[in-house]
Amino acid sequence: MKRKIIDAFKSPLKEKNAAMDIIIGGLLLYFPVVQFISFGYIVKKLQYIIAMEKSTPKWDDNLKELFLLGAKACAILLVFMILPLLLTFLEGFFVSSLTQGKIWSIFFLKGQVIGLLKSVLFFLAFFFLPFSFCLLLETKILRSAFDIREILERILLIPREYLLIYIVIMALYLSSFILIILLMNWVAALLLAGFIFFYVGLVAANLVGKIFPRKMITIPLQQKNPS
Repeated sequence: MKRKIIDAFKSPLKEKNAAMDIIIGGLLLYFPVVQFISFGYIVKKLQYIIAMEKSTPKWDDNLKELFLLGAKACAILLVFMILPLLLTFLEGFFVSSLTQGKIWSIFFLKGQVIGLLKSVLFFLAFFFLPFSFCLLLETKILRSAFDIREILERILLIPREYLLIYIVIMALYLSSFILIILLMNWVAALLLAGFIFFYVGLVAANLVGKIFPRKMITIPLQQKNPS
């Protein structure tokens, strides 16, 4: 498992034209809506890994396919994260508006409870997301991404590996946020954020794709020429 994790960090950098792919993907992340293409590229890479294909997605092969894949991935992400986001706004309303600067108040306490619930739901939603994307790619049906029972069944086939990968991905994204928001000045953060998150997305795709329990693997057979 340690080997798979190390390879996942190296793989995006060993691909042909890796630097150019990261530059293009990072740049596209800065533009609303157009950024769906970058998300779609990461999801397409995940699809290749699940299918055990060693090829790399091409930006100019089918931009429409990448865009649609990215839009579907963002829709899935939004559905899973809608409750944590709503609770974030509700927490801010209680803590900032209703407390009127008083720490010891019933509204402040309610805000803290909401914040705790928000955190629990956030980590729970993020727990289901990786295999949610995988099921979308496996079935080609959007609603399958929200089949919690099927997601849990796949996770329970490899619970230790999945938990480890989940922790690694969470740590990777959180450390990236900390690096960008807390340790960089705003100029460096603005210049590097897109490239960092695109690379992190590729690493996450490699991690998830290599442990996803596939229902079926299709291996193309080479036909022999008749002698």
